Amino acid sequence: MIEDKREVIQLLTGVKSSKRNYYNELKKTVLSLQKKNMQIEIINQVVKSFNVDMCMDDMLKNVMNKLEKLFPFTRLSLSTFEKERLLVSNVHPQKLTAMPPGTVLDEQNSLYWKAIREEKAILHSIGTADKDRIYAEDTTLDKLGLSQVLLLPLFSKKRAVGILSLGGTTRINYETSDFVFLQQLADQLAVCIENSRLYNDVTKKLHIEAQLVQSAKLAAIGEMAAGVAHELNNPLTAVLGNTQLLLRESSPDSLQNKLLLDMVTCGKRCKNIIQNLLTFSRQNDYIFYECSLNQAVEQVLSLVGYQIERNNIHIHAEFYEGLPQVEGNLQQIEQIILNLLLNAKDAVEESAQDVKRITIRTGIKTTQPLEKFIFFCVDDNGCGIKEEEKGQIFNPFFTTKEARKGTGLGLSVSLGIAKAHGGTIEVESEAGLGSRFTLLLPVSTSSG
Repeated sequence: MIEDKREVIQLLTGVKSSKRNYYNELKKTVLSLQKKNMQIEIINQVVKSFNVDMCMDDMLKNVMNKLEKLFPFTRLSLSTFEKERLLVSNVHPQKLTAMPPGTVLDEQNSLYWKAIREEKAILHSIGTADKDRIYAEDTTLDKLGLSQVLLLPLFSKKRAVGILSLGGTTRINYETSDFVFLQQLADQLAVCIENSRLYNDVTKKLHIEAQLVQSAKLAAIGEMAAGVAHELNNPLTAVLGNTQLLLRESSPDSLQNKLLLDMVTCGKRCKNIIQNLLTFSRQNDYIFYECSLNQAVEQVLSLVGYQIERNNIHIHAEFYEGLPQVEGNLQQIEQIILNLLLNAKDAVEESAQDVKRITIRTGIKTTQPLEKFIFFCVDDNGCGIKEEEKGQIFNPFFTTKEARKGTGLGLSVSLGIAKAHGGTIEVESEAGLGSRFTLLLPVSTSSG
């Protein structure tokens, strides 16, 4: 009875209602504090990610994982300016195929460009009817299954660097504080992008300077090697001449005769190597004439073939008989062959294969539309090339080798020479299994 009276009194005085309101307000305050803490954590994550040099894809993934606890976002994309073009640079999740990284966003009738021009966030709902699709991106966003996107322009020092897109399958009623937080996130991301670009520019400049110094050293060594080769030619000529005089006086069946013949053979081989070295190091203009690809390969093999096989690497050569002539510069073609062969040697040496091999082939290849090329192919079972590095291997100064082993110029220079001859270099590779580089050169018109 007493308990019933107390309950009646609480109801009449509003004590119970006050408690309920108090707990509701307390719960809202706690949720608001949790939300603000999460927002601070996300912004801190962006700053921290840049400091530890995390790649942009991983950084966006971390940001997305945090944002999902606050907003029902299903897609996050970052678009940045590259040579005055706005293109999609990063997307999460990456499995979404529509509007993938590399997509160029045309300025005409573009929702993304509108946000940049107006320098403010745009909340856009994607309509289902054709009449509601007023922007160029509407159809693509609809294919992604999005019903709403929030576009946040990225500015650093009053200069547009890109745009952040946050999309979801459900429409969100944003509070003013939400817009403030997301714009702060976008501003921090813009600073990170700009700082990253400045850091990369400085690092690239220092790297190029170091590689230029290394290239100058290699050029000096090459010039010195040519001088040494010239100096060796004179005493070698005397050795060969005197050996041949002794051969005339020796009996054909004697041991002395066999030893002298070995000396003549080795002397001629040394003279041939020196001659090829001098030919390769000679500074010629691009004077084109009909030359043999097989001959170029043979001369390069005479220079480095023995050295490669001394490292327990088996070289198997297959020459196409009757190979048509190519109109080009023999020394420049030899430079491509030498670069590809030495790269294969380095790749094989780095691999864990028990049997290390390099296969070289020459032949004829017909491409579309019925263009005839001759080819030189280097196939190795070395360490291969990582998928993310394949697109960079022909860039100047890009190298995966140690500083003392490469400058990052070999493939870049080789591709330049190939293009000057009207050809190209194709590459097939898989990390851990090996690589195949193929030099393609057009057949001389007189060869038919």
